[in-house]
This record gives sequence, structure tokens and C-alpha cells, in this order.
Amino acid sequence: MADYIEYLSEVDPDAIIVVVGDHQGTLRSIDRTHSGADEFDRCVMPCIFVDSGRARLVGDLAHYELPRMVIASLSATDFMPLASAYGVDLIRPLSDTSFYAAKSTVGSCPNESDTRCKDIDEFRSASIARWLRLIQQSKSESSDAIM
Repeated sequence: MADYIEYLSEVDPDAIIVVVGDHQGTLRSIDRTHSGADEFDRCVMPCIFVDSGRARLVGDLAHYELPRMVIASLSATDFMPLASAYGVDLIRPLSDTSFYAAKSTVGSCPNESDTRCKDIDEFRSASIARWLRLIQQSKSESSDAIM
């Protein structure tokens, strides 16, 4: 992979190259089971981000952050993860729950005793609403193109 990234950087020195890994899953062979489902490392994604031949340290990232990261790079502005506005490092919204990481703490919402959950649940609901609008828009555009 490193050779290919180097090749792409030589072919287009101004390129933005993003390499992402899939979310870690359950692997019995290395003792990763569903009992660890609340462990946040199952919900993070490793990321390599190269901008104009310079690798940027990104660490673990949520997929929904990628467009914002590219736009920040193109506009030469600082990238600030969405989760930071909610006082956490990373949010992983799912259909009926959200996982979050804040320093060494991992939590899940909804959880009435967790003060972070109100805002994180609002983030999850808004994210789902945006995804549904995009899906509907995509379906509408697809049917218009067919006609």
C-alpha cells in the first residue's frame, strides 16, 4: 500500500489520498467476541490521509468525517471533528443507539444517567434524518434520470 500511495503522489503531487479501513469486527481467533460490543474499538476506523504528498496523522475516525476532512484540506482550514462540539472525541451513531469515546471513557446512549447522551442522541437523530433525506434525494434523482 505504501508503494501505491507513493506512486499516486508522484503521478499527482497535489492529490489528496484517503485510505480507510473497515470497522473492526468480531474475530474469535483473536478473542474478540460480542461480549466486547461496548468496547469502542469495534466502532472506529483507521485512516491514512495524504495531502500534496504530506501524510497527516488522523488516527481513528468515523466515516462521516471524511468529507469534512477533505473540504478542510482543500480550503486550508483546520479540521475539527464534529464530535468535539459534543465534548467527546468520537461518536458512532447507529439506528437505535450511539457509542462515544471521550479520552479513555467509552459510553453508549441512550442512557438517562449519562449527561452527554442528550446531545449525542440529538446528533444521532439529526444524522439519521440527513441520511434519509440523501437517500430520498438520490432515489428521486435516479427516477428522474430514467424518465
